Amino acid sequence: MPSPIKIAKVWTDSANIYAETIDGKIAKYAFSDWRTLSNASEQQRKNFYLSYSGIHWPDLDEDLSFDGLFRDNGYDFGAYYSR
Repeated sequence: MPSPIKIAKVWTDSANIYAETIDGKIAKYAFSDWRTLSNASEQQRKNFYLSYSGIHWPDLDEDLSFDGLFRDNGYDFGAYYSR
């Protein structure tokens, strides 16, 4: 099932990945929360693409769902699923 979360942009810095929804909600995850991402080079971390449900790093075979990212940052999108 595609994510109901509509993403406007995704970006990284040296320690985190960020995602912003079209209505301005911002969530972030520290690369240090994943062994694969914490051990990756900056170039590998920046080489990602967006799928219908999340972020994928092809060089690392790592995925992060938008639902998990925003839920872990305190946002509840459950109302989208109860329709």
